[in-house]
Amino acid sequence: MSLDKLRKDWEAFGAADPLWAVYSDRKAKGSRWEPSEFFATGVEEIRALMSYLDARSVPIVPGQALDFGCGVGRLTQPLADHFTKVCGVDIAASMLEAAGRYNTRPDRCEFVLNQQADLALFESGSFDFIYSNIVFQHMAPDLTRRYLREFLRVLRPGAVVVFTLPSRPERTVKGWFYRWVPSPLIHTYKRVRDGYGATMEMHAIERATLVSFLESIGFQIVDVSSSGSAGPNWVGFQYCIRKPAAD
Repeated sequence: MSLDKLRKDWEAFGAADPLWAVYSDRKAKGSRWEPSEFFATGVEEIRALMSYLDARSVPIVPGQALDFGCGVGRLTQPLADHFTKVCGVDIAASMLEAAGRYNTRPDRCEFVLNQQADLALFESGSFDFIYSNIVFQHMAPDLTRRYLREFLRVLRPGAVVVFTLPSRPERTVKGWFYRWVPSPLIHTYKRVRDGYGATMEMHAIERATLVSFLESIGFQIVDVSSSGSAGPNWVGFQYCIRKPAAD
């Protein structure tokens, strides 16, 4: 999957049905999300995230945070309750246009367009925390690895990242479908099924492979726990990792 293909798909979703594309409740498809209910899911998710970090005694500096793959700001805004400044970055201008309309925290939330395969628009050591949920599963593994390397660069020493990624399809009928049917056929089917002329591609990296990669580039593994964010037909994990503190 090329970066340009990823951009075009999410531009289309952002123009047609941005709330559903960000948080795909089947009942909300066709612009049927009620905005207050939609954004309430983000408040609850960030509340759970902070409880998760607190339970594991993971220290968080309440400085500047990055919401990677922010979409319309579902998570960016509630993160602003815990950080002085939150930057939401996304590949689709249509998503960020909607994020601006819904932004009730302009004093703490900003939204930035990034259509490059890096985070060069941010200086090294810019962020105290990075969060990314239901994002990497939609991009090819080589692109995921590139952005994870960039996470390490833009974090301050000792700062933390939490992100999710599927490991493999479940052993279900649909999981078998994802495992054995060629990806181009799956993507064509989903494009026709969803009716938006775009595809939410699904990608996975095996847990052991991803942990090995993260350690090889310099991250410390804090915790890896099961996550159902990728959907019922995927085995997914939430990764909590840390950039080593300065000597």
